Amino acid sequence: MVKKTIFVFNGVIVDVSGRILIENRSEKELPSADEKWGLPGGKIEFGETPEEAVMREAMEETGCKVEILEMIPLTYTSVWHYSDKEQHTIVFGYYGKLVEISECEIHNRKINRIKWISPDEINMYDFLPGVPEMIKYVVEHYIR
Repeated sequence: MVKKTIFVFNGVIVDVSGRILIENRSEKELPSADEKWGLPGGKIEFGETPEEAVMREAMEETGCKVEILEMIPLTYTSVWHYSDKEQHTIVFGYYGKLVEISECEIHNRKINRIKWISPDEINMYDFLPGVPEMIKYVVEHYIR
């Protein structure tokens, strides 16, 4: 079985009202992650900084233009078991704000829906591992 490690850069994106942007994932090849809620983000492309990767991914996935303000001092690591591989995923989080919405719609086949939630709604969603902790950190240190 193939084993690989990937690095993912996610953004806790906040709008002017203090709401947080979340995404519902479509991961049919990985039932343990399918239909879970996560944050905009993904893998880095050649020559990008992590901040640029989060900004690009947010635009590609949601149509939202965002500005990254600061790295969150939390990381999360997990091992995902696919039918043909094991993937060790290391997730880094960033705090950012919404700059503008060009087309707030889904632009990625791995996203079922996107939603803006208030900090009080965090416990109402089934998130991917590590996401609630990153959101709660941003709420505690930047929003309130």
